[in-house]
Amino acid sequence: MPAMANITLNNFAAAPVTYTVLNGSGPTYTWADTLQGTPGGFRTVSMEVKRPSDTVKGVTRVIVKIARPSVNVTTGLVDYIGRTNSETLVPTSSTLAERQELFAMTKNFMAHANYQAGVVSVEGMY
Repeated sequence: MPAMANITLNNFAAAPVTYTVLNGSGPTYTWADTLQGTPGGFRTVSMEVKRPSDTVKGVTRVIVKIARPSVNVTTGLVDYIGRTNSETLVPTSSTLAERQELFAMTKNFMAHANYQAGVVSVEGMY
């Protein structure tokens, strides 16, 4: 289990951005880019791991949420928030190899040109 600590994620310009721990006492852990905006306008990443009640047939839910507020430079208020909400269901009976493959597929699709076109250019498939 990884220790709760600051994380670094690259922005679109590939520059590293440090997200500091906002909440590190479960069940949801939250990090924020506290150098951008005001507390209501911080860019945040949160993660929650929900264990199943049925340890034989259940699933672990890994829930990740990303919020990228747009703060109005005149008023200092948040105009809108771009969000990503992702939930991965991991069956308790899955093997390590299957979980690794699920992670690889998820990571690679998020980096794929189709997903980028949907988010960056707001384009669908044709």
